[in-house]
Amino acid sequence: MLEDFISKLELDGINHEEVVVEGEAYEEILKEANKSEYDYIIMGRRGFSKITRFFIGSVTQRVISESPCPVIVVKE
Repeated sequence: MLEDFISKLELDGINHEEVVVEGEAYEEILKEANKSEYDYIIMGRRGFSKITRFFIGSVTQRVISESPCPVIVVKE
């Protein structure tokens, strides 16, 4: 699924890396960001309601709060 998605992007001249890991999403994203020297993290958000985010938390919000580099969020 990742390869299919990446193949549709125009990435000519853009250095990028695809990483697949298992675990708690925000923890794994932050681990990878802290051990590597990325310029940006680009991630999507699902658009949960404010009430749902309050109870289950937001992966995107946690990454934004703790990331060592800028985070670009793309609305789904």
